[in-house]
Amino acid sequence: MTLSFESLPPEILFSVADSLALEHLPSLHAFSLASKFCCAIANRYRFQNIHFEIQAENQLLIDIQYWEQVLGRADAFPFVQRLSINGVIKSPGYNNSHGTGDPGSGDPKTLRSHQKSFHGEDEWTDIAHRYSSLLFPGPRFVRIQKMDVWRPLSNFVKKLSGLKDLFWVVCNQFPPCLLDVLHNNLPMCRLHLRVSTLNHIYGNDLPPDSKTYEYTLATSPSLASIAFRIRNLGNAAMYTERAVMQMAAGLAPNLTQIHMHYQNRQFLYNLTQPSPREDQFAQPPKSPSSLRSLSLDNPAPETLGTWNERALFSNLRTLQLHVNHGTRLLAKAAEYQFPLLNSLILRLTTTEEGHFNSIVCVDNDASLFLATLPPLKYLLISSIYAKESTRVAFEHHGRTLHKLGLLFHNSGDTWRSRVTPRLIRDIQAHCPKLRDLTLSIPRSQGNTHEVNLYRVLGKILSLNHLTLELDCTTIRSADAKNILINLAVDKQLVREIFSIIAGPSSSLLQSLTVSVITSHVMNDLPFLPELVSEMIWSWRDKIPKMNWLELGPAEAMFRELWPEREGFGSGSWMDDWYSFPLQLE
Repeated sequence: MTLSFESLPPEILFSVADSLALEHLPSLHAFSLASKFCCAIANRYRFQNIHFEIQAENQLLIDIQYWEQVLGRADAFPFVQRLSINGVIKSPGYNNSHGTGDPGSGDPKTLRSHQKSFHGEDEWTDIAHRYSSLLFPGPRFVRIQKMDVWRPLSNFVKKLSGLKDLFWVVCNQFPPCLLDVLHNNLPMCRLHLRVSTLNHIYGNDLPPDSKTYEYTLATSPSLASIAFRIRNLGNAAMYTERAVMQMAAGLAPNLTQIHMHYQNRQFLYNLTQPSPREDQFAQPPKSPSSLRSLSLDNPAPETLGTWNERALFSNLRTLQLHVNHGTRLLAKAAEYQFPLLNSLILRLTTTEEGHFNSIVCVDNDASLFLATLPPLKYLLISSIYAKESTRVAFEHHGRTLHKLGLLFHNSGDTWRSRVTPRLIRDIQAHCPKLRDLTLSIPRSQGNTHEVNLYRVLGKILSLNHLTLELDCTTIRSADAKNILINLAVDKQLVREIFSIIAGPSSSLLQSLTVSVITSHVMNDLPFLPELVSEMIWSWRDKIPKMNWLELGPAEAMFRELWPEREGFGSGSWMDDWYSFPLQLE
């Protein structure tokens, strides 16, 4: 008896659609076109994530209208689980003259805005890097007292009955009308703020009603995560920091994740100045702390004790510490207990090279801290030098690690840590349960040394997922042609790398993610940053090439460095930049 595809049990088809949604969304759209039956199944997953990229009020209205039509035709309003909103509306009534056409009319600018997606976060996301434009907004940050501009968006969100997460990545204050929808219509939806919304809560630039609203927002039961900075503003910074700690202690009853960036650790506290007359944040929390993930970027060592008093470290599952070399933060952290911690991210940075003693000191502090922790499942170490901390990580946590990341920053120092075949073999020997690995690989134009690293990686048989950061910052800026060869990372090269790693003896590897690190290599060649950025985007996301590059001297300079690709006719000169094959012999 011949069975049709539609005769399969629904749970199998739902599983297929779910996998396609996670791995390759275009394939899910193709699956939905097979039949009405497949379309009905796919619709549960096609519209789980919606992203708005806004620039002005009129464009936001166009996006809302577009999604109203799409979701209405598919009866898919209840299937939307995550909504992310990114951008800025400059002021009520402001209209952007670009990209204002109907999404259905084929206007390329508008269509591309709908094709973009908000990149997800996981326990390793570098919040400070991801949202630097919001944590350091300068004059871009806008507060709009008249919130009518957001009313259409709140009416749209109200229809998303299955919404689980709302990410606010906008330089405007989170609007009261949206908060009302979350409280009254979507009480189970989690709100994630990626804006420094509390920076002025103790300042003099907000009227009393705005301060009352900010307190309502800061203590909302919908609030699940926040990211912002603490600036050197004297007592205002101190009171804001303590307010956040009180939120973590339970004033925000469902706040599970906090990222704090300390712009300057040296607060100029005036302890003789009285606290604000009506400090709502000084009252004790009515709920226990729900904080499970804490990220502290450049805090003072003594700050840890204050945090532990209000939001106990004993409740944390995930901890991120961004430490500048020269501080003893990790030595202080080793004094506290983290009995439930299973995920640790250590980002050890320095602003100057050559301070070997201070860098080694931080590495020793990191190894001491690692030795005090319970066995971890997830560990990321990002540093120039991590000899001792890597050794302790293998000895104390290797047997329980499911996910490991070792990102060794490039520098001109010969003693810096590097990924070598021996290090990879140590990972294989000490981490039998490892499923997910992230490494920085120094590119060397695909020579035999680089290829050997890929071959040794293929011997870690337990791996399901591998992420490689190809570090292209190892070539001197004068070697322009070698820079271009190193940076020429296209799909063909990634497939070559995958075929070496995922050979017959490495059948468990399911995915390979590759990114390119390009910082500090092109100081003497000002045209190269734009050229490289254009090349990378052209093959990664198939975005049409920008015409302005054709108008500058880039082509002539490029032709001096790179020969014309034979057999490809008279195509664009940018099409001649292709990856060189790996040296397999």
